[in-house]
Amino acid sequence: MELGGDTSPIGLPLTDVIDLDERLGGVSRFQRGSIAGHVGTGTHEVRGAINDKWLSLGAEQGMLGFPLTDEQGATDGTGRFNDFQHGAIYWHPETGACEVHGDIESRWKELGAEASYLGFPATDERDWTDPDTQQTGRISFFQRGAIAWHADDAQTVEFPDRRVFRSGVGVSSVGGNVEIILTSAGSFHFKGHLHNSGFVGLFCTVGVAIKLPDSEEAVVITHEANVGGTTSVGESRDEDWDDKGFNADVRARWVQLRDGGTLTTTIKAELGQFEVVALLLTMAGALLAISLSGKDSPPDTVCDTTVGQHTVRDGNNNTIVEPDGMRCRKL
Repeated sequence: MELGGDTSPIGLPLTDVIDLDERLGGVSRFQRGSIAGHVGTGTHEVRGAINDKWLSLGAEQGMLGFPLTDEQGATDGTGRFNDFQHGAIYWHPETGACEVHGDIESRWKELGAEASYLGFPATDERDWTDPDTQQTGRISFFQRGAIAWHADDAQTVEFPDRRVFRSGVGVSSVGGNVEIILTSAGSFHFKGHLHNSGFVGLFCTVGVAIKLPDSEEAVVITHEANVGGTTSVGESRDEDWDDKGFNADVRARWVQLRDGGTLTTTIKAELGQFEVVALLLTMAGALLAISLSGKDSPPDTVCDTTVGQHTVRDGNNNTIVEPDGMRCRKL
């Protein structure tokens, strides 16, 4: 291994080679890193914050074991990582150095590791109790969500980052409310309720737009309804809907939606969805609509709304605790 001698990134040696594992492995400590080798892994360097994390976990005699790689550049061009015998340590300037291992690491890498919708690890793995079932297990948090592991059945579950938007709507004698939940996994959940307090039935279209910051795009979804009045025959005065789906553009633009998306809603009588979308774009200050049609198929995970206590961001970007959550599972 050539690292440049005394000008190398890991600096000068602090120890001689320390024989380990009945002389099948060895390690030398340096000013800013380590070089460790084993007959089963080869010889590799570990440096900087990743080395500090590795040492804090017991280094080659700890839970991760010997390094399998030198320090590598992550896919985003900024982060760094080393793979080890029993896990990995990833570093990013937003998260620092964090370890990930076991079934949680396997699922994360199956999703695409740091290039997945979850991003880089933001914590080491820790103890966890499922808020829905009270099952015990382990959890690792990432930049845009979390992966948990249940001890009872050794299954993993994903908790994507999510944001909830809510608004009241009304036109003429029809009023109600809408809610849309978007997640970093790309799932959406659009539901609402309308009630007609008038005599005559009304055809109307509800529209929701979420404008992306520093962009001419807005995420848009609509719902058309015939809401009966007191004199209507065969038409209910109430309209409820509950639409779910996946949209790849939501996943791709998640950071913008999470950190700065702004909500615009409208309801119009006797107008269809195309007219309402055009109106919404004008109201939101956008030119292009990203339609939440639900026609996309999720590539790697399926998400459902569940019962539990989960921290989310509301439409005003405040952090709140919701009585329901979103969890995802392997396809």
